[in-house]
Amino acid sequence: MRILFALCAAALGGFFFGSAGFVIGLLLGFSIIPRLQRRRAAPVFSEVAFAIMGHIAKADGRISEEEIAVAEQLMEKMNLHGAAREEAILWYQSGTQPHFYLPRALERFNHYCRYHPQLGQLLLLFLIESSLSDGTLHPKERAVLLQVAVSLGYNQAQFEHMLDMSGAQHGFSTDDFPQDTSRLDNAYHALNIVSDASDRDVKRAYRQLMNRYHPDKMTARGVPKDMVQWGTEKTQQIQSAYNMIKKSRGMA
Repeated sequence: MRILFALCAAALGGFFFGSAGFVIGLLLGFSIIPRLQRRRAAPVFSEVAFAIMGHIAKADGRISEEEIAVAEQLMEKMNLHGAAREEAILWYQSGTQPHFYLPRALERFNHYCRYHPQLGQLLLLFLIESSLSDGTLHPKERAVLLQVAVSLGYNQAQFEHMLDMSGAQHGFSTDDFPQDTSRLDNAYHALNIVSDASDRDVKRAYRQLMNRYHPDKMTARGVPKDMVQWGTEKTQQIQSAYNMIKKSRGMA
């Protein structure tokens, strides 16, 4: 579809303005279609994310007060109010219904977000983070997350790695914590590096993760603006882990 749209734009440009119009039409065609795809991907990202979030919460048979509180806190952090909040609640509730079919939701996500592969990674990380927020991860919730990961193209080893990294990052919501050996090990896990990595590799890993969750970069990938706040929180966790590693190494 992307190539067809660009060729149509090129043909129109060539018909009216000759060879120069053909080239300009081709360039415009390839530049416009990603923008249109991002606009279509953003609302689907939110809808699928909240629906699967509700589905995961109900996976063990009931939705706990802690899980409800996590959903409400997340909506508050994302500044969802009024109609936007009501819509998110409806999406969440749809995922808790017996007729909710996870493969169909993931198929819809993959259809609209297929040109933005990083959206799949962000969706999985978002779902892992929200699932860990109540302090427990039921085996059935874990199984749903794995099903999501496989549908998005990840194998079980990659999923376990992302789960481990996200769990480590989740523990760094503030700089106010003791700097013991176990916390330092978690800091390295949070940055997805080994403890004997060079200072240069530590800085590189930190910059890559900060780039992944940078608000402008997330928006450019098609992430809805209201979900960018979640990315901001992730950067704070990464920054806290990085600060601990820097302090332990005496890095500038």
